[in-house]
Order: sequence, then C-alpha cells, then structure tokens
Amino acid sequence: MVQAAWAASHKKDSYFQSQYRRLAASRGKKRALLAVAHSLLVDIYHMLKTGSAYKDLGDDYFDKLNARSLLRHLVSRITNLGYRVTLQAA
Repeated sequence: MVQAAWAASHKKDSYFQSQYRRLAASRGKKRALLAVAHSLLVDIYHMLKTGSAYKDLGDDYFDKLNARSLLRHLVSRITNLGYRVTLQAA
C-alpha cells in the first residue's frame, strides 16, 4: 500500500499529491506516505462498498476547504515581508 501511496502522491495535480505535500512538511515523508496509504484504503473500501468510480478531489481541495484561513495566512506573510496589502474582490 505504501508503494501505491508513493505513486499516487507523485501524480501531478491530484488530491493525494497535495495531501502528501501538506503532511510531509509537518510530519515527515514516511508518516505522510502512511497517511496517504490510509486514505487510499478508505477510498478503495468505499468504492468497493458502493460500486462507484473514483473521483479525484483535485489539487486545490485544501485551499478551497479553508479559503479564508489561507487568505489571512498569505496576507500576514506578505505583510511580514514589508509590503502593504489591500484586497479587492474579483
């Protein structure tokens, strides 16, 4: 399962890649691979149980999940670099 998780975490623009990168930054590479392997097992279980096909959530899933938190974090990082930030809705 860890080998499958490694392959899934290296597929471009996928949910498992973003999950791996997010977890590897804080927990380390090996623990992140185990977490991705666990997510794969859970997804495979539900696919077999319901008979549905796999639908990738996308690489920006975590950004969309916490959009306001991400926005505050990025604004504070830019402010710490010495810039003034004004936000306007698109």
